[in-house]
Amino acid sequence: MPGRARSKSRTTRRKTPGSNYVLTDKVKKGLATWQYHSGGYTKLDLILDPFWAWCQTLMPQWMAPNLITLTGLFCVGGGALLLRMFDPTFSQTAPAWVYAVALLGHFLYQTLDAVDGKHARATKSSSPLGQLFDHGCDAFTTNIVGNLNCHCMQYAGSPWTVFNTVLNFQCFFLAQWEEYHTGFLVTNNGIFGLTEGQITQFAMMGSVAILGPESWQHPLPYVNMELRHLALIPMAATTFVLAGGSFLRVIRAAPLKKKDIGDKDITRYDCFMQLVPMYSMYVLGMLLTRADMFSSRPLELTMLWGVSCSFYTTQVIVAQMSKSRVHYKTALVRIVAPIAFVNVYLNAGTNRANDGIVVAAWAVILLGQYFYFAVGTCLDLASALNINVLSQGKRK
Repeated sequence: MPGRARSKSRTTRRKTPGSNYVLTDKVKKGLATWQYHSGGYTKLDLILDPFWAWCQTLMPQWMAPNLITLTGLFCVGGGALLLRMFDPTFSQTAPAWVYAVALLGHFLYQTLDAVDGKHARATKSSSPLGQLFDHGCDAFTTNIVGNLNCHCMQYAGSPWTVFNTVLNFQCFFLAQWEEYHTGFLVTNNGIFGLTEGQITQFAMMGSVAILGPESWQHPLPYVNMELRHLALIPMAATTFVLAGGSFLRVIRAAPLKKKDIGDKDITRYDCFMQLVPMYSMYVLGMLLTRADMFSSRPLELTMLWGVSCSFYTTQVIVAQMSKSRVHYKTALVRIVAPIAFVNVYLNAGTNRANDGIVVAAWAVILLGQYFYFAVGTCLDLASALNINVLSQGKRK
């Protein structure tokens, strides 16, 4: 999308490697020399681009691009937290103004996500850290947006809750996987893509704010389905088309140039093994909906499962930008295995008193790993580039 990527990044680095929290010096060097290659835009992207350019002129010069990105994340996250206060189970109707605020938060995130790259170029502060920070926030927000949809559609503790979020993750994750193997980030098929999907979500959330979530719960004739379930069919069809395009482009792609391979694992075997952790989580997420606890605490379990998907997606983003290996075997042990254990325990139903303890332990292990990886990666790259993460200028 125009302005969403931090292109032609500066590559100034300190001579001393500094301390490493997460990344090796070789991975930091790969990240520091990364450059963006766009996969193209849709007509709607180009129509909205002047609006985003105008919004960029409203940003103060002292404001760092990453701070703009983070502000957008707080906007959409704040709307989700507000909805959670009124609807903790994806089944309760909140006041109309709450849905309106959540819609505004989502809109602000989309706008600021488009503005941050433009602001980086306008202030001559583009960097690989900006792209990494931007896409890392996008990976986390994908889960939040899936939850917003569940609130609006009131899917409650049903498989539709996870299926909805799977559709949100599918295209974004595959875009990162495709870029790893082709060098180009493609978020659309020339007709429909990220922006069109977001506008469709805005329309849905707007209808709920005006008419209420009950307006989507009318039973349909001839099929055992309500309108809110039917709404996922075109979403699934679009996801299938975009995902299919990613697979075809990877299969048909010309071999990467030697300078673009680095330490990447690009054999056909590794190419598809990199998908195993994500698709395993999709299956485990659906199985998680069978647990009794899911019917009473769907938001909590869906959020933790979604954070797991965000975590692995972020790891793929780092590997893609640094031309390094995707550690899918490690992800299977550290991210997927805990979901599998929680699944077995909750579905066994042998000791309900300990269900909450098991989920709490999962949350601590998952969030501890995720935020250490995210924060450590940003600090390591900032150190390599000799810049600040959330403020303009070089480090002193």
